[in-house]
Amino acid sequence: MCASAIDNESGVANTYYTVDDGAEQTGTTVVLSDEGDHKLVYWSVDRAGNVEERRTAAIMIDKTAPAIVVSVPEDGSIYEDSGDLTPQITMTDNLSGVDNGKTTVTLDTNSYRFGTAIPLYTLPLGQHSLVVSSSDLAGKWASS
Repeated sequence: MCASAIDNESGVANTYYTVDDGAEQTGTTVVLSDEGDHKLVYWSVDRAGNVEERRTAAIMIDKTAPAIVVSVPEDGSIYEDSGDLTPQITMTDNLSGVDNGKTTVTLDTNSYRFGTAIPLYTLPLGQHSLVVSSSDLAGKWASS
């Protein structure tokens, strides 16, 4: 992140900042790489000694895609064809959150609606594939 200050009178002497309430630093370039929420406080001083009001920016870095757990059906499980099966799917993202609007679930390439029971007698005998894809609000994608 780069910042610049302008003072048409005496000119800018220095720009200062702190990251996450750390030590005061001088400069106009801030590099943040650690995942999580960060607080940037910045201000400038002109050559006449006037101090700009401190400003705060909240910055979130989310490098991790959401976690997707399918607890039902379990991988390799065998089910009778006479019952119903309701998939149990949990998605979590500890930073930006799951973008539910971009979540898709397919059963054998057909769209599946969360929370609905699948009458197993309607499926052909054999193996089936349940695929869940989702994005977090930072745009990181995951699939199971």
